[in-house]
Amino acid sequence: MINGGLFTHDFLIEGATETEAWSALSPAAIDALRAQALHLFQRLTAQKEPSEAVTEKDLIYPLLAMIGWNDLVFVQPNASAKGRVDVPDALLFGDATSLALAKRESEDFRRFQHGLSVVEAKRWHRPLDREGKGRKDVGGTPSSQMLRYLRRADDITNGKLRWGVLTNGRLWRLYFHG
Repeated sequence: MINGGLFTHDFLIEGATETEAWSALSPAAIDALRAQALHLFQRLTAQKEPSEAVTEKDLIYPLLAMIGWNDLVFVQPNASAKGRVDVPDALLFGDATSLALAKRESEDFRRFQHGLSVVEAKRWHRPLDREGKGRKDVGGTPSSQMLRYLRRADDITNGKLRWGVLTNGRLWRLYFHG
């Protein structure tokens, strides 16, 4: 199901298939990716109520690796200049050089200036637009949390980092702030 307004319906259904990146994929490669993803989903959903950490390890990071983000992820970057208030689950980079530059930064929050996207992952099937109930869903509303991270990233990168991915494994949302 396509929901939201970041990309048009026509682009997602037809336009994306006309891009150079899509054309580079063979039908066999697409089928292989689909089979790998299905295996990951089946393995995760076979578990009883997988936690956020399990969802990240068994599904989200493997899926990101499958689509090219294998070695371009920095986990748990701190966007706060003091304390640990704004700590998304990951920061994605466009290339190895950007990741290397980020790793050399002496202050954690400065790593964001080299990144492309903030990633916030939640436990499997956790609601993304409302506060969770119970002790396993702390931290407020995930969608508000993502918007806070993007506002902070916008501040510390002077508008260079504006993309975010929020997921509970089942739903994947792409955010653009700006």
